[in-house]
Amino acid sequence: MKISVNKQQLALYLIVLSIPLNWYGITNFQVGGNPGINPLLFSILFTAGICSFCYGIYLAYIIFTGREGRGENLLASQTKVKNPPILKPTLLYFDGSEG
Repeated sequence: MKISVNKQQLALYLIVLSIPLNWYGITNFQVGGNPGINPLLFSILFTAGICSFCYGIYLAYIIFTGREGRGENLLASQTKVKNPPILKPTLLYFDGSEG
């Protein structure tokens, strides 16, 4: 089964996903904390919510401003950097001689 998601859908999904993550992390936060794993869980969820919100906003910015991104549409022949030649592997020994 192949799932395909374009950038617009991904931006929307990330922003929508960040809302419950941030809500859960903020509403269950207590100053002083609780012993156990709960404070770690709240901080991880809050951090994941902030990261997904920021990346969703970044994707929406790229989509709606019409920026190309990082060269996804370029062919190798259109770039200035060409493939370097493949060199024959050589072994160097500790005494400086090549093998």
